[in-house]
Amino acid sequence: MKFVMLEVNKDSLYIHDQIGEYKDRGDLLEKFCYLDFFLQTYDGPFSSNEEGCCGWPKSIKVPYHEDSIHKKCCQILHAEHAEVIPNFPGKWFTNHDIFED
Repeated sequence: MKFVMLEVNKDSLYIHDQIGEYKDRGDLLEKFCYLDFFLQTYDGPFSSNEEGCCGWPKSIKVPYHEDSIHKKCCQILHAEHAEVIPNFPGKWFTNHDIFED
């Protein structure tokens, strides 16, 4: 079973495939584990001429692999102190305090 999230952008429909995004991540993110990947990055449009906004430094953007279906997008690293709640596909993780006999 594969989980995807749909997003409507103006006149188009974009499919967020978290597992596919992780699998197709760029070389600079190769050593990121699944959890770090989703806590420290987000998917966005790839634009190389973008400048920082409101005094903030320019975001670090990592393009997906060349053969990826995510060619027009990239992974953007969150700011250093960003607070993120991940949305994992599938069932919730079990509570570490519950032990089954």
